[in-house]
Amino acid sequence: MNITLIGFLLGMLLLALPLAVMHRYGLRISTGRALSAIVRMVVYVGIVGGAMYTLQKHGGVGMSLLFVLVLIVLSSVTAILRSRLSLRVMFVPVTAAVAVSVVVTGVWLLLAAFGTGALVSPRFFLPVAGILSGVTITVCADSLSAYYDGLRHHNQLYFYLLGNGATHAEALDAFVRRALEKAVVPGLSQMATMVVGTSPVIMWTVVMCGSGALEAAAFQLLVMAAVFCASVLSVLLAVTLTRRYMFDEYSRLKPLRGNGRKEVPATREDTARDADVPEEEG
Repeated sequence: MNITLIGFLLGMLLLALPLAVMHRYGLRISTGRALSAIVRMVVYVGIVGGAMYTLQKHGGVGMSLLFVLVLIVLSSVTAILRSRLSLRVMFVPVTAAVAVSVVVTGVWLLLAAFGTGALVSPRFFLPVAGILSGVTITVCADSLSAYYDGLRHHNQLYFYLLGNGATHAEALDAFVRRALEKAVVPGLSQMATMVVGTSPVIMWTVVMCGSGALEAAAFQLLVMAAVFCASVLSVLLAVTLTRRYMFDEYSRLKPLRGNGRKEVPATREDTARDADVPEEEG
């Protein structure tokens, strides 16, 4: 599949219609903000595409693995920043969780779909690593935020369980379940509404690139399974590895909001938002 420069520019003209509609009806999202988002998209995708082109043409396996590591680190940092937790404190455990989930799931997917040769071919493992590391951003951000907010707003339940003989891990189980729900529920919803509610973009793309329809459908299903596995595994590892960083020596929750700045007290709206943590647990 070859796309010429003129074809690319003509295709990008499709963005003119939504921008014109936004301007005509005065949507709250300004045209300038939309143009800024489009420019950032083009720049970011262009950088990643250029890096992958260079790696495929001139780089070896070592350079490609270094690029995968950069993707994992960037995904981890973005997830922490979105969760509004301390980057300094959470960087190591979250990066380790994302790295393990991406590597384990990615290697399994490559072996199942393409065989051992794909493990040393940047053409295969670079896109897979990019897909899996990108998925963990939103999942880890939402899960870590829910995990910490649940502990912050409902610490009475946590100390009640500790006072009644529960171990530290047992007292955290209710909050871990809530964090895992943030990863499991969206994944199941996406799989259940595939084609009808969510377009199988990977399948259509593989078909456009010349592969058979059945092969493309099988690969779409494999990717969805890998994405779901990586999402759950990354969250499980993240909440497990961050325990030693979230609590002090007296098992009290540390203030980690605002990247290390003084934590803002919980508001009534925050408490209402997190009220779905079951206080009758235990």
